Amino acid sequence: MGLYLASLIILVAGPIAFENISWKFFFVLIVPTFFHIIFVYFMCPETKGRSLEDINAQFGEQVAIHYYGATDKEKMEFDVAVEEDEKVDQTGEVDRNGLTKVVADHTHVEEVTHHKV
Repeated sequence: MGLYLASLIILVAGPIAFENISWKFFFVLIVPTFFHIIFVYFMCPETKGRSLEDINAQFGEQVAIHYYGATDKEKMEFDVAVEEDEKVDQTGEVDRNGLTKVVADHTHVEEVTHHKV
């Protein structure tokens, strides 16, 4: 929305400003661009080649596991946890958010929803 409004202002006011101050109008475009470049260079961290977990940790969020850069033991623990989660998904006991229990047999499927209070 802000970019749209800025574009609209420049399109409407640009010809008038260019007529009154001629070539100096380009400073209206150059100066904010310069400050934006400085801001991005110093304030926005590099995220190229980083995992989502590392990026979340860099922005202060708690991360359950750091798979990249993890030791072999930690990777093995993660793989075991994934296998256990897949077993639960296949048996239909508990879904991912833990709120719904699905009971299935050969003849009929019943879904029971548990609400957290």
